[in-house]
Amino acid sequence: MTLRRLSSAINKPSTNDISIYRMPASLSMQGKGKSHATWIKQLNDPLQVIHPEIEDIIELEKARQWEGLEPIPSEGFSSLPVTQAVGSMITNEYSKGYPDAR
Repeated sequence: MTLRRLSSAINKPSTNDISIYRMPASLSMQGKGKSHATWIKQLNDPLQVIHPEIEDIIELEKARQWEGLEPIPSEGFSSLPVTQAVGSMITNEYSKGYPDAR
């Protein structure tokens, strides 16, 4: 139930005046000269610090998958080593196109 309520709230547009696609110039200039959080800190902080809402969604989905059996073969509960490997630096690299054209 909680996951459904949360997912239905995600699809609703935000009611605040700030666009999620473009930051107003007044807000982008506001932080000039002051560095509240550097990009290095943001890269190394855990997800629960940077995006607590996304962390909550992931935890709810993990609980949903753990509590029930999914008849869809493509959905499964991956092991901790697989989850860690997918979230490692290896996934930073990718290639496009056909193998002979690279």
